[in-house]
Amino acid sequence: MKTAIWRYLHLGLALSISTLLIIASVTGGILALDEMIKKSEYKAHQFPAHISISDAIKNIKPSFSEIQELKVEQQVLIVEGFNQDLNTVVSITNPSNGKLIAPPRKSHQWVSWANTLHRSLFLHELGRGIIGATSCLFLLSILSGGILLYRRQGNRLLYNAKTNTKVDFIHFIGGKWLGIPLFIIAFTGSILFLFRFEVLRSTPAPIETFKTKSKNTSSPSEFEIFKNTPLIEVKKLSFPLFEDEEEYYELTTKEATFTINQFTGEIISKQNQTALQNFEGLNKAIHTGKIHFIWAIVLFFSSLSIPLFIFSGILLWWKRKKKKIKNPFQANQAQYIILVGTDGGTTLEFANKIHQQFLDLGLRSYLTEMNHYTTYPKGRFLLCFASTYGDGEAPSSAIHFEKKLNTIIQPHKMKYSIVGFGSINYPKYNAYATHIASILEEKETFENALPLVKVNQKSPTAFLEWVQYWNEYFPEYQLNTSESFYRLKLKKKIKLKVLDKTEVCTHNQLFKITLKPLVKTPLQSGDLLEITPTENQPRLYSVAKQNNSITLWVKLIPNGLGSNFLYNLTIGDKLKATPIQNKHFHFPKKTKSVHLISNGTGIAPFLGMIAENTSLTKIYLYGGFRHRTSIISEMEKDLNLYIKNNQLTSYQLAFSRDTNGNRITKYIIDDLAQIIASLEDGGIMMVCGSVELLSDIETAINNYSEKHHTPNYTYFKNNHQILTDVY
Repeated sequence: MKTAIWRYLHLGLALSISTLLIIASVTGGILALDEMIKKSEYKAHQFPAHISISDAIKNIKPSFSEIQELKVEQQVLIVEGFNQDLNTVVSITNPSNGKLIAPPRKSHQWVSWANTLHRSLFLHELGRGIIGATSCLFLLSILSGGILLYRRQGNRLLYNAKTNTKVDFIHFIGGKWLGIPLFIIAFTGSILFLFRFEVLRSTPAPIETFKTKSKNTSSPSEFEIFKNTPLIEVKKLSFPLFEDEEEYYELTTKEATFTINQFTGEIISKQNQTALQNFEGLNKAIHTGKIHFIWAIVLFFSSLSIPLFIFSGILLWWKRKKKKIKNPFQANQAQYIILVGTDGGTTLEFANKIHQQFLDLGLRSYLTEMNHYTTYPKGRFLLCFASTYGDGEAPSSAIHFEKKLNTIIQPHKMKYSIVGFGSINYPKYNAYATHIASILEEKETFENALPLVKVNQKSPTAFLEWVQYWNEYFPEYQLNTSESFYRLKLKKKIKLKVLDKTEVCTHNQLFKITLKPLVKTPLQSGDLLEITPTENQPRLYSVAKQNNSITLWVKLIPNGLGSNFLYNLTIGDKLKATPIQNKHFHFPKKTKSVHLISNGTGIAPFLGMIAENTSLTKIYLYGGFRHRTSIISEMEKDLNLYIKNNQLTSYQLAFSRDTNGNRITKYIIDDLAQIIASLEDGGIMMVCGSVELLSDIETAINNYSEKHHTPNYTYFKNNHQILTDVY
């Protein structure tokens, strides 16, 4: 059975009973809480397990002029009778000494109201039927959810796979660990419903009768059955109303019901509990929490978790709904086809970034789901971005792709490339993408152009591997190689206030803007701030964090959306932006030395890192600019102060457009022997700026490596000693 069918079944069941289920769960939680309180109060009055009925009668008789009934609830004895003043008394009683302790606990009126609402919705038998049917549908919903969970994780159900959001955590991880108690709640509720409406009918056991032989009368405390029956096994003991042969003791235990001659103590009749009656009683005890105090606690939390699962499930469904894709070209016009197979929408975000770049490059690009695969009369290149669901299955937006691929024949040969998205925490990591690759390889109308790339847990670094392949294959259509560009954004925006901003001039298009977050934000130097000046046009800026404010360095570009938006802000203005953690570009905590290399606005995060270098790590700064301007002169004052405080070891600045100017790479090449020695000793290099700067550094290190037989750029990069954030 296809995963999509199970998912729609799970969703349909949950939506159809959601309102009734919320009512039942909240009232069930109230009843579980009441049971918890009752058990905690009764615990102090529980009697020892060895006391018999005979012991209890002997000890409590002096406290009553007449006893009408004994009841045992949760190992607590409740006696109903008349005291010496002939007043009716109902009291918790100590069977060891006969002392009256307190009246039994009565639930509040609102608990009784919740009980009625929980059982019948105040609709009597009709309501009981509705609630019972809801229990059965809830049971099916849990079973379908369990199947989906198994298909997602396979045999690794005990492993808590990584979740992307709090909604995922609540629904998947919470559902997994609370699934068993929720199943028990639904199962026992369904069983009680079947008993109530006699679908399961418990036929009473036959009554065994016994002839009485003895004529000798004796005290009830001397009756053999009372001596041999522990009080803990008793449910209820009713006393005879009059001294008459037709009146008798009626004893109900957990196993049977007895009638007992009130004078001789002989058993008159016995009716055993049937297996079905015991089964019904067990289900009732489990469903109500009477079976154990700890189980009542589990019931309470499980019941109150149900609304969370309903709301989180609806949110997940809403997120999975088809996102609007903007296609300026139709399928029959497009040359570059991007097909997406996804469940949660993450893969679509990567695909959309490529789609938008294709359009910006002037390519006729068309983006759609894999389910919508069709003929492409002008298609040149097919790109599949495919995630894997559960045990190697197709995601929901690709379940029809394989069938269509085998039936639809393209009018001409197309080249293709596949990128798989998944998580190595699952046993069938990227299995679906691998499967699609093997099918396309056998098709005569398709030719593989690029190697299969597998992306683990939305890693932009892994995705860049495919981008590099593309850029090598299509040098005329270069894609963005910045990790930051492909890093998925946090959705929550924060408010910031402008504290300061510098001005630009003819030879200085750089300006600084200092912002103060109005809420506590865990930003560090090297993290990113996403600012969206117009709809769907986000811009990323690397931040310098110092004290409670952040500083951005921005180059003012004519008609630039982001730079003009920021430059037009004045002190005191407020704006909204999205903070994005850039963990791979944080200042290293444990290292002997760090070389910071930047050009232009890439200097920003490094200034924040130097300012917060309280561990006094050796830092060597290299910064490239076009002109020496007032903003640079102010920065040099700060750098000299940092050197004085041992927060900075040295710095070199290059000004390429000034007289006798040099590019920053000249100073790097001059110091390359010292830089390589530092890297070989475990040091770190961080590069922030243009992709051209990084390319020059890579070339310089590789040339040095060939000449001096030292490790090359790739070695240090793979060893996480060269950290980059370039654009």
